[in-house]
Amino acid sequence: MWRELVERGRTVGRHRVARLMRDDGLRSTTVTKWRATTQTRHPFPVAANQLNRQFAVAAPNQVWAGALTYIWTMEG
Repeated sequence: MWRELVERGRTVGRHRVARLMRDDGLRSTTVTKWRATTQTRHPFPVAANQLNRQFAVAAPNQVWAGALTYIWTMEG
């Protein structure tokens, strides 16, 4: 609201606009800054879930698990 008023040539402070809107019970809508980046519909094969969330094993070095989300790629 404040930015729109300034662009239209009105001289008004940001805090005044916020106070007047608050007094009238008006609230601004926020833009969603999060966007899903996982592509669930892709033609590539998906590895089978061998572990099936059974993390308790009888002996060491039976199960290895990890996330590869930290690997940098050209896609970002």
